[in-house]
Amino acid sequence: MTVLIVSESYFGNTLTVTEAIASGIADHLGPDAVTILRPGGAPHELPPEVDLLLVGAPTHEFSMPKAQSRRQAVEKGATDGDSVGVREWLQNLTPRGDEVHAGVGVQSRLQVPEEAWVPSGRTGAKLLRRGHSRTPGRR
Repeated sequence: MTVLIVSESYFGNTLTVTEAIASGIADHLGPDAVTILRPGGAPHELPPEVDLLLVGAPTHEFSMPKAQSRRQAVEKGATDGDSVGVREWLQNLTPRGDEVHAGVGVQSRLQVPEEAWVPSGRTGAKLLRRGHSRTPGRR
């Protein structure tokens, strides 16, 4: 079995997860069974030897990265960016014709306990006027 992982990463976090997944696959199938490519270097048509395609990307504004969010990531200090992301790569990917289409989505989002969030300043004042409390768990 041959696995291709196409992964988009800007600050290295998604790449770290991608490499961990690739390492686990390589432990079971061998190191030559898995390849990691960035969207800009990935083929527009899947080679016939690819049995499994995995795609990874960070979440930008609750969605896959777009050109604008990639520019914003660079403005925030991203060093690993590409001009082509998985969104564009998937849109331009030519179907092979023999695939079984199945997808799995994985959401990674920071869950902040309510007690860690205490509104302050103008935002806090606005929330208090709307009936929210500064006491966690109370409206």
